[in-house]
Amino acid sequence: MELERKKANFIQFIKGIKESEQILDLMALLIQPIQRIPRYRLLIEGLLSNTIQTHDDYKDLKLAHGHILKAATIINDTVRKHQDIVKLNEIKRQLSNAKEIEDLVSEGREYIYEGMLLKVCRKQLKKRYFFLLNDLLMYSSPVVSVGVAASKKTKMYTLHRVLELKNMKINSVEDTEAHKHAFIINTQVKSFKVLAPTKEDKDKWLIIFDNALKKYDENAVNSNNLNDAAPVLMHWNDSENCMNCKRKFSFKISRHHCRSCGNLVCQKCSSQRAIIPSVHRVRPKRVCNNCYEQKLGGVQKTGSFPGVNEDYI
Repeated sequence: MELERKKANFIQFIKGIKESEQILDLMALLIQPIQRIPRYRLLIEGLLSNTIQTHDDYKDLKLAHGHILKAATIINDTVRKHQDIVKLNEIKRQLSNAKEIEDLVSEGREYIYEGMLLKVCRKQLKKRYFFLLNDLLMYSSPVVSVGVAASKKTKMYTLHRVLELKNMKINSVEDTEAHKHAFIINTQVKSFKVLAPTKEDKDKWLIIFDNALKKYDENAVNSNNLNDAAPVLMHWNDSENCMNCKRKFSFKISRHHCRSCGNLVCQKCSSQRAIIPSVHRVRPKRVCNNCYEQKLGGVQKTGSFPGVNEDYI
């Protein structure tokens, strides 16, 4: 309790009562009303199992059992909601730029899971700390603390992007020599590959994502198919040759990303520019000639959800 942590006089008062009256401490007393409900449930269920259905009390016992179950559900939901609010506030305190997502703690939002994954970026792998909620996925980078700040137990993070679970798809990826325990997160705003530390961690993330997305889809009012997912950009070392003309990359033939399909292409094969809403709503971005001619025609229309910032790492 907050009072027990901050008020010395209150601590002494509680301690004095325990020593003089020999009663339970305050926390034990506060929890007793909640503990009574499951005890009542067990008592009535025991009576029901030993009462024949033709007995005069059976109908009342059955009715009382229904009320107890309803009360237990309400209490459990209230406790869970309180725990979610506490956890979301804790996450908000951990984010150094939390003001950019002021409505993080809101009605109906639930905490599900969190953990560190390696995000496959264009040129390197980067550590990203993910927070999964019942309607959002957030990823951040650890803040390196020095001096007094480093001694604090609370870990701090810089939030990079917020993605809606709406239309999100998670796809497992086969292991390669470079990328093990990988899966892809696909959304209309941004898609990327991440690497889990172990196979067990990957399997756990996939199960948690699967359950979260199924639950979200059940509760979603408007949910469309992911027809225009943002591309997964290939890692810088995934190909030594242009994916279009097959020329080998070199000092003279530089490699670039097509921001529509994510492939690695040379300058000659990526001379076009087009607006990719998942990357930037106004500024045209580099696209390969194939995408420009076959898919874009200069503009690609797609839905999007605003992230926290416009960096693409």
